[in-house]
Amino acid sequence: MTEKIHKSEDEWKQQLTPEQYYVTRQAGTEPAFSGPYYHHKAQGTYHCICCENPLFRSENKFESGTGWPSFTQPSNEEALETNADHSYGMTRVEVTCSRCDAHLGHALTTALPRRANGSVSIPCPCVSRVPPRTRHTSDPSSCIPVFS
Repeated sequence: MTEKIHKSEDEWKQQLTPEQYYVTRQAGTEPAFSGPYYHHKAQGTYHCICCENPLFRSENKFESGTGWPSFTQPSNEEALETNADHSYGMTRVEVTCSRCDAHLGHALTTALPRRANGSVSIPCPCVSRVPPRTRHTSDPSSCIPVFS
Protein backbone atom coordinates (compact mmCIF):
# COMPACT_ATOMS: atom_id res chain seq x y z
CA MET A 1 0.00 0.00 0.00
CA THR A 2 1.26 3.46 -0.91
CA GLU A 3 1.80 5.88 1.97
CA LYS A 4 -0.52 8.89 1.59
CA ILE A 5 0.80 12.42 1.25
CA HIS A 6 -1.23 15.09 3.05
CA LYS A 7 -0.65 18.80 2.41
CA SER A 8 -2.70 21.91 3.05
CA GLU A 9 -4.27 23.77 0.14
CA ASP A 10 -1.70 26.55 0.66
CA GLU A 11 1.15 24.02 0.38
CA TRP A 12 -0.28 22.65 -2.88
CA LYS A 13 -0.70 26.21 -4.24
CA GLN A 14 2.97 26.95 -3.47
CA GLN A 15 4.16 23.74 -5.16
CA LEU A 16 1.98 23.75 -8.30
CA THR A 17 1.33 26.19 -11.13
CA PRO A 18 -2.18 27.68 -11.16
CA GLU A 19 -3.20 25.33 -14.00
CA GLN A 20 -1.76 22.26 -12.26
CA TYR A 21 -3.55 23.23 -9.03
CA TYR A 22 -6.87 23.77 -10.82
CA VAL A 23 -6.76 20.40 -12.57
CA THR A 24 -5.29 18.20 -9.81
CA ARG A 25 -6.71 19.74 -6.63
CA GLN A 26 -10.01 21.19 -7.94
CA ALA A 27 -10.88 18.45 -10.49
CA GLY A 28 -10.59 20.84 -13.40
CA THR A 29 -9.58 20.05 -16.97
CA GLU A 30 -8.06 21.68 -20.01
CA PRO A 31 -9.50 22.01 -23.51
CA ALA A 32 -9.43 18.77 -25.49
CA PHE A 33 -6.72 18.44 -28.16
CA SER A 34 -4.68 21.27 -26.58
CA GLY A 35 -2.11 19.59 -24.32
CA PRO A 36 1.50 18.83 -25.23
CA TYR A 37 1.17 15.09 -24.53
CA TYR A 38 -1.86 14.44 -26.70
CA HIS A 39 0.28 13.43 -29.72
CA HIS A 40 3.47 12.80 -27.75
CA LYS A 41 5.17 9.53 -28.78
CA ALA A 42 8.48 9.50 -26.84
CA GLN A 43 9.21 6.63 -24.43
CA GLY A 44 9.09 7.17 -20.68
CA THR A 45 6.98 7.02 -17.55
CA TYR A 46 4.27 9.53 -16.69
CA HIS A 47 4.44 10.62 -13.03
CA CYS A 48 1.93 12.51 -10.88
CA ILE A 49 2.86 16.19 -11.00
CA CYS A 50 1.97 16.55 -7.31
CA CYS A 51 3.91 13.69 -5.71
CA GLU A 52 6.02 12.00 -8.43
CA ASN A 53 4.12 8.71 -8.09
CA PRO A 54 4.72 6.71 -11.32
CA LEU A 55 1.28 6.43 -12.94
CA PHE A 56 1.54 5.29 -16.57
CA ARG A 57 4.10 3.97 -19.07
CA SER A 58 4.36 5.27 -22.60
CA GLU A 59 3.92 1.78 -24.07
CA ASN A 60 0.36 1.81 -22.67
CA LYS A 61 -0.54 5.18 -24.23
CA PHE A 62 -2.91 5.18 -27.19
CA GLU A 63 -5.07 7.49 -29.32
CA SER A 64 -8.60 7.34 -27.89
CA GLY A 65 -10.03 10.24 -29.89
CA THR A 66 -11.02 12.05 -26.68
CA GLY A 67 -8.46 14.85 -27.04
CA TRP A 68 -6.47 13.86 -23.95
CA PRO A 69 -3.62 11.38 -23.46
CA SER A 70 -5.15 7.97 -22.81
CA PHE A 71 -3.66 4.85 -21.26
CA THR A 72 -4.82 1.23 -21.26
CA GLN A 73 -3.42 0.49 -17.80
CA PRO A 74 -1.51 2.08 -14.90
CA SER A 75 2.19 1.52 -14.28
CA ASN A 76 1.26 -0.76 -11.37
CA GLU A 77 -1.92 -1.95 -9.66
CA GLU A 78 -1.53 0.43 -6.71
CA ALA A 79 -0.87 3.63 -8.69
CA LEU A 80 -4.50 4.73 -9.07
CA GLU A 81 -7.75 4.90 -7.14
CA THR A 82 -11.26 5.42 -8.50
CA ASN A 83 -14.27 7.28 -7.14
CA ALA A 84 -17.83 7.87 -8.32
CA ASP A 85 -18.18 11.35 -9.81
CA HIS A 86 -21.73 12.72 -10.11
CA SER A 87 -20.80 16.23 -11.25
CA TYR A 88 -22.37 17.96 -14.25
CA GLY A 89 -25.53 15.84 -14.06
CA MET A 90 -23.84 12.59 -15.09
CA THR A 91 -22.17 9.64 -13.45
CA ARG A 92 -18.52 9.01 -14.29
CA VAL A 93 -15.56 7.23 -12.74
CA GLU A 94 -12.97 9.71 -11.49
CA VAL A 95 -9.37 8.49 -11.40
CA THR A 96 -7.05 9.83 -8.68
CA CYS A 97 -3.44 9.32 -7.63
CA SER A 98 -3.28 6.71 -4.87
CA ARG A 99 -0.51 8.60 -3.10
CA CYS A 100 -1.79 12.20 -2.94
CA ASP A 101 -5.41 12.01 -4.17
CA ALA A 102 -4.71 14.28 -7.15
CA HIS A 103 -7.51 14.33 -9.72
CA LEU A 104 -6.11 12.68 -12.85
CA GLY A 105 -9.10 12.43 -15.14
CA HIS A 106 -11.85 9.91 -15.82
CA ALA A 107 -12.12 6.30 -16.92
CA LEU A 108 -13.30 5.91 -20.50
CA THR A 109 -16.70 4.32 -21.09
CA THR A 110 -18.32 1.90 -23.48
CA ALA A 111 -19.36 4.81 -25.72
CA LEU A 112 -15.81 4.76 -27.09
CA PRO A 113 -14.12 2.20 -29.35
CA ARG A 114 -13.64 -1.26 -27.80
CA ARG A 115 -9.92 -0.69 -27.17
CA ALA A 116 -10.72 2.32 -24.98
CA ASN A 117 -13.07 0.54 -22.55
CA GLY A 118 -11.59 0.58 -19.06
CA SER A 119 -8.85 3.00 -20.11
CA VAL A 120 -8.14 6.41 -18.61
CA SER A 121 -7.87 9.87 -20.22
CA ILE A 122 -5.52 12.20 -18.33
CA PRO A 123 -5.23 16.03 -18.49
CA CYS A 124 -1.70 17.20 -19.23
CA PRO A 125 -1.28 19.41 -16.14
CA CYS A 126 -1.62 16.25 -13.99
CA VAL A 127 1.58 14.56 -15.03
CA SER A 128 5.19 14.94 -16.06
CA ARG A 129 6.94 12.54 -18.43
CA VAL A 130 10.24 11.07 -17.34
CA PRO A 131 12.35 9.65 -20.18
CA PRO A 132 13.84 6.18 -19.70
CA ARG A 133 16.98 6.11 -17.51
CA THR A 134 16.50 9.70 -16.35
CA ARG A 135 16.06 10.78 -12.75
CA HIS A 136 12.80 12.58 -12.07
CA THR A 137 12.89 16.01 -10.48
CA SER A 138 10.15 17.48 -8.33
CA ASP A 139 10.69 20.91 -9.91
CA PRO A 140 7.55 21.35 -12.07
CA SER A 141 9.33 23.89 -14.29
CA SER A 142 11.71 21.15 -15.44
CA CYS A 143 8.88 18.80 -16.42
CA ILE A 144 6.63 18.85 -19.43
CA PRO A 145 3.03 19.37 -18.26
CA VAL A 146 0.37 16.83 -19.26
CA PHE A 147 -3.44 17.28 -19.50
CA SER A 148 -6.65 15.29 -18.66
